[in-house]
Amino acid sequence: MNIKTTYLYLAVTVFLNMSAIAVENFPGEAPTINRQVRNLGMGNVGVAIEGSHDSSPFYNPAGLNDLEKGRFQFLSPTFVLSKNAVDLIGDIKDLKDDLDSAASDPDKTRVFNEFVQNNSGKFRYIRFSMDVFNYVRKNFAAGLVIDERLSLSVRQAGSNPQFNLRNLGDAAFYVSGAHDFWEKLLQVGVTIRPTVRFAINEQDEIVDYSDIGDDANGDLKLTGQLENIKERRFGMGVDLGLKSNLAFSLWKDAKWYQLLKPAVGFTWQDIGSPDFGLAPSNGQTMNLGVAVHPDLWKLKNVVALDLREINEERPFLTKVHFGLESKLPWIVAVRAGVSQGYLTAGATFDLWVLKLDAAIYHEEVGVTSRTDGNLRWAAKISFNI
Repeated sequence: MNIKTTYLYLAVTVFLNMSAIAVENFPGEAPTINRQVRNLGMGNVGVAIEGSHDSSPFYNPAGLNDLEKGRFQFLSPTFVLSKNAVDLIGDIKDLKDDLDSAASDPDKTRVFNEFVQNNSGKFRYIRFSMDVFNYVRKNFAAGLVIDERLSLSVRQAGSNPQFNLRNLGDAAFYVSGAHDFWEKLLQVGVTIRPTVRFAINEQDEIVDYSDIGDDANGDLKLTGQLENIKERRFGMGVDLGLKSNLAFSLWKDAKWYQLLKPAVGFTWQDIGSPDFGLAPSNGQTMNLGVAVHPDLWKLKNVVALDLREINEERPFLTKVHFGLESKLPWIVAVRAGVSQGYLTAGATFDLWVLKLDAAIYHEEVGVTSRTDGNLRWAAKISFNI
């Protein structure tokens, strides 16, 4: 095999891997860890916008090159809830307890059927994450983040009732670096994330009648499947990011360029679809973005358009993300956007040491098609120095 054939083989292999749908039971989230409330409020854009301390390591590490000042953040939680999700953890525990206490198989079937019927057509989601600590400055970021997500959906409640259950708990240490060439005409960044995942085995995410019986030890099968969450699965996430300020000599001194401050970006995230053993893997994604940053009066503005997960076999509209942000000259920023065809909105109150972010958005719940938007509320409390 000559060198050209080898390169062709590698290129075809990478393309086929990128085209595969990594998640079968649930739609994927991008980025796969530590999605920021600020970005969610403006359509979940982030590929080409000016870099920020919060989002650059996860949306496009090349943006670290845009920063001027360093910042240390600690014990900063994020909360995300969907409709009807407040009691989700308790409902799952109650289901397990009711099945355990059922006196007979018909009783277990009745308990299971009631649970499925009560949740029919619902998609319930809870997320809690914690930026334990991080330090971010120009061209560098490092930190530790914990990100826990719990999802439950009932897509089939007929003669063969079942529900889908996913728990992903990630503890990741990340290091990011960036550098620019030719006065930011090209910016390059990389994030490396060794990650420990606690999760239900992917093969157990579909729960049906076969899971409510007893195992060989006389214990409920569902209980044993939930116990797998305690197992540690290790994976390595790597992201590559590129940006350009488009400062070509042909127009970099033009008034329109100075006003708009345009940028384009590209990211290849979770390169190689990192594997976590029997737990769900992270599907690699490729993303494109364009943005302009016009300052009007005392307002600092961002207008951005991203095409996310362009390597996935999904409807085009589910890949489109558009966002607007306007920072007032005081402590407030407001945002709006469209994510996957659904409206988003958000705001920030920045009190220097304490920062509060809030957002409302919809998340597409269709795995391979545009099905329905799941309404979610998000909030983050940041403690910064």
